[in-house]
Amino acid sequence: VSEGGQLDYQLFHQQTVFFIRNFLTRYFNYFSPKFLLTDADWRNPGNSAPYTGVLLIPSILFLTIGVFRTLIIKPKNKTDKYFLYWLFLAPLPSALTQDLIYATRAMSFSIPLCYFIAVGIETSVKKYQNALLKTLIIILYLISLIYYLDLYHNHMLKHKPEDWSYGVEQAVDYINKFGENRSIYFTPFYSQPYIYYLFYNKYSPQRYHSQANLITRGQDVGYIKTIDNIIFETPSFSFLQLQSRHVLAIFSYDDAIRQGIDLSLLTPLSPINNISTFYGYKNP
Repeated sequence: VSEGGQLDYQLFHQQTVFFIRNFLTRYFNYFSPKFLLTDADWRNPGNSAPYTGVLLIPSILFLTIGVFRTLIIKPKNKTDKYFLYWLFLAPLPSALTQDLIYATRAMSFSIPLCYFIAVGIETSVKKYQNALLKTLIIILYLISLIYYLDLYHNHMLKHKPEDWSYGVEQAVDYINKFGENRSIYFTPFYSQPYIYYLFYNKYSPQRYHSQANLITRGQDVGYIKTIDNIIFETPSFSFLQLQSRHVLAIFSYDDAIRQGIDLSLLTPLSPINNISTFYGYKNP
């Protein structure tokens, strides 16, 4: 088959083939060890605890036992059939979207997972009538739960603070405190900051709609570029330093690094992990 021929295109590069291939990739991602055991929602770290999957560690063994036991039993009871169908149908809505993985869109997936984990535990306990096994299962789950809770409460925010929009509230406070009679720039690097500005200031919907100008672009939901005296874009730091008018700017850590800004010239607003997710700047 010629690499550049029409047949090659029809076989490997046609839009339908491309869609099916990507759909299957997204679908099977929800059954992968990476999602279930090690990385959970790896494309959206804010949706899951770091360094672990969506299941507690012992659950992967009992899930395997539960599904295998259900598949080999003939005839199957109605409950098993129901949850088996649910297990394979649950990832479909999320797989039809453009995201490679998105845990919150597959929340219903958790119910059949829990069912088959329970089946696996029941099967194991019934097969080996042993008090030691029951004790071992309880201990393993307690250790796994403690480990998960530690990751959730002590590591999740520190692992990817930008995915939690950490520091936006402090940035809005900085604007409210020093922004009067200044031209203000607010970086949209991590998210759409105008939403948080409206929320933390309890902004009047009537006042917002009187000036809102939603700009739509591509497949995103659009964005707002200005509200009051705030421009939601990342300015050049050298440009700000040349201004004779009063200006104030909110930079993300990534903005500051990319522009090579001396961090000692900025005010850290949300320190975490020896950096700050946001920095403030105002001229005299």
